[in-house]
Amino acid sequence: MEKGKTRAAILKHMAQCDGSCGSVSCGRPLNPSKLAWRAYELLLKDFEIVIPEARFGPYQVDFLLAEEWLAIEIDGTYWHRNSGWKDLVRDWYLMKYFNLPVIRIAEIEIQSGIC
Repeated sequence: MEKGKTRAAILKHMAQCDGSCGSVSCGRPLNPSKLAWRAYELLLKDFEIVIPEARFGPYQVDFLLAEEWLAIEIDGTYWHRNSGWKDLVRDWYLMKYFNLPVIRIAEIEIQSGIC
């Protein structure tokens, strides 16, 4: 998604786009991990619109809760073990340019069913 687009414009575009816009987040196949699929199933129990692998500028979030305008990141123990600084910069960017807060959920919370 482009910087500066309003929430309504982004949601409208995501709902209508057939992939011909050229955006890397539109019309492309998804490639979520097993952990992400499990999280997706859990999120769908409580939220109506869950968009996996939504792209915002140079960053991609694991899930966008569209109606709540909230990003969900699943922090796996392998991929996220040393990414603290990068995550902070990314979260700052998403809030600054898209007013999009990020909630991080640890892999252990998904596996144990805490969340």
